[in-house]
Amino acid sequence: MEPVMRQAGRPTVAIELTEDERATLQRWARRHSSSQALSLSRFLCKRLVLFCSIYRCWLMRSG
Repeated sequence: MEPVMRQAGRPTVAIELTEDERATLQRWARRHSSSQALSLSRFLCKRLVLFCSIYRCWLMRSG
C-alpha cells in the first residue's frame, strides 16, 4: 500500500477492501447505529413515562 499524501497532517495509507470485507464493515456500522437508536428510544420512553406520572400526581394534588 502506498501512502496517500494530503496537504496537512500525517500521511495516510490507502486501505483496499474486498466486497465481502466492505459488506461486513457496513453491516457492523448499521448494527451499531440501530442499537444506539433503540437505546435512545428506550431512554425517551422512560422519560415520557416519568413525566406522565409526575404530571398525573400534580393534577391529583391540584384538584
